[in-house]
Amino acid sequence: MASEICRDARRVASFNPQELTNTAWAFAKLRVSSATLFDRFAAAAVVKGAAHGGDLAKAGFTPQELTNLAWAYACADHADGALLRNLWSAIVAAGADVPQSSFSLEELRQLQQVVLYARSGSSSTGLAGLVEDVARAPAGFTGLLRRSLALVDASPSRAQEEVGECLEALGLDVEHEHVIPDGLSVDVALLPLRWRVAVEFDGPRHYFRNDKRSPTGRTTFKRRLLRRLGWRVFHVPYFEWAVLPDDAARKEYLKRGLAAIVKEARAAAAARPPPSSGDDADADGRDAYDALKVSELRRLCGDRGLSTTVKRGLDAKSTLTERLRESDGGGGA
Repeated sequence: MASEICRDARRVASFNPQELTNTAWAFAKLRVSSATLFDRFAAAAVVKGAAHGGDLAKAGFTPQELTNLAWAYACADHADGALLRNLWSAIVAAGADVPQSSFSLEELRQLQQVVLYARSGSSSTGLAGLVEDVARAPAGFTGLLRRSLALVDASPSRAQEEVGECLEALGLDVEHEHVIPDGLSVDVALLPLRWRVAVEFDGPRHYFRNDKRSPTGRTTFKRRLLRRLGWRVFHVPYFEWAVLPDDAARKEYLKRGLAAIVKEARAAAAARPPPSSGDDADADGRDAYDALKVSELRRLCGDRGLSTTVKRGLDAKSTLTERLRESDGGGGA
């Protein structure tokens, strides 16, 4: 189907906002990789917005469609900076008053994943502008996104509980349903947290119904985000766990799977400077400002009427970042 749509650019241009969004969202969830397809969707959306002064909301995109389209591009790892910046601008405007009345909880969670996608990308992805736009957004809105993603559905399956019990039986210290500061959660995190090692039990919903060993787009997206945020995750597929005959086999399975991961994580943690507070959890405590360059931080300070000068001997990045966080009321972006 993707190739059929790509053959006729006029066909994509004729899509209305709902058709364009639903098609891109479906392809992203199905892990259909087609740069041409997503390029054409992006071009069509930008053209629709340009006809209304660049305002995608005026072009007919609802808050749900803005969210789903932004999430689709992040999920598909198709870094179209121009489109995502236009989408983010319309999203922030839609959430200016009472975000909860414009976006559902699931949509707020998806938006935080888009934020993490932008912040965790390399400098070559062309998303630096979006990262800066996120930092400019009202702190209350970005804080709501982070809190929404952090809301954990604490109802693990019996199989997931078995994984946790086996890890503890191996003598490992663990934290169940751990939420990292960025909002993402993992089923089980190994302690100390500075190792950034987790175990995720991937049940049937993490895989396609017609291809039970192939992870969905949503699952691969979360895996990618965790990896970019520095986490090493051992994934336990339900179909592998189900055939293990007893506790001894399960423990051996986990020991083998975690051995190399823990070794790499220990070495990486030893190479990182310790968090200044001494709290392991703070080692992950980044926010939108941490991804910005000094020049971008100076520009943001100037936009907010804050001083852009830094005394000799002080670290410019940390000094400017602290000023911006204080202007947010101490809570960060």
